[in-house]
Amino acid sequence: MWRSAVLPLLMLAAAAVPSGAQRWRTVEGARQASALDTLRVRVDYTVGQLSVGATDSLLYRATLRYDAERFDPVRDFDASTGTLRVGVHGDEGVPLRIGADGREHGSLALVLSRRQPVDLELELGATQAELDLGGIPLTRLEVNSGASDLTLRFAAPNPVAMRELSIDAGVARVAATQLGNANAERVRVKGVVGSIDLDLSGTWVGTRVVQVSVTLGAATVRVPRGTGIRVKHSRVLAAFDARGLTKVGGEMVSENWEGASQRLLIDARTTFGALTIRWIEE
Repeated sequence: MWRSAVLPLLMLAAAAVPSGAQRWRTVEGARQASALDTLRVRVDYTVGQLSVGATDSLLYRATLRYDAERFDPVRDFDASTGTLRVGVHGDEGVPLRIGADGREHGSLALVLSRRQPVDLELELGATQAELDLGGIPLTRLEVNSGASDLTLRFAAPNPVAMRELSIDAGVARVAATQLGNANAERVRVKGVVGSIDLDLSGTWVGTRVVQVSVTLGAATVRVPRGTGIRVKHSRVLAAFDARGLTKVGGEMVSENWEGASQRLLIDARTTFGALTIRWIEE
């Protein structure tokens, strides 16, 4: 149960919705903005729909809808460490449940402060995840996914430097847009089966590193026109579409590499898959 001393803005709502053996409940918790060195957020969400966004008025707000016959809610904030834990525990073998009306499913909606440094870690199972993280001062982002459909956006620049942006996907689709706004020195994305699409548009200068690895799938890296690119690609029975790049030694390099104000180092590994580099106009 939420502790009122820890969550002064706590709002709880529980609703039973008859649907066969299922009993749907909704719980919500929020906390006012407070001074923390870093808000540490740990999301453990097995199955359902997940959305993460930004707020100006609160430290966080979490709204969780779950099947109480199969899952137990996880919702706890430790003020001493500034750590929020939210999600569900239970039957991990349950597939994503969408009813005939398109509304009968579990969901977690989480919003995080734009005014507080955030260290965000997500453990996902069979989820449909929409992460809209623009403007949130993220110091670290780690996503571990089993079988998710993951969409990641940075519509506004991250106001602080991010140590690393890491996505480890299993059987999944990963689509990330405006990664240039993430302010991450290093982006690391790994997939086993599925597709990876990375769009590096946004505001950034200097050199950024993208590490991408895919097995039995395809990876596309979209780079703003004018960016200097250097690609190191290790592949096994995989295709590489690198139009606009020239081979120099064992790497593929754009002709403007030396004089570009923003440069991208791509370290790619593909097995039975494909890597494609695409120029985009901003």
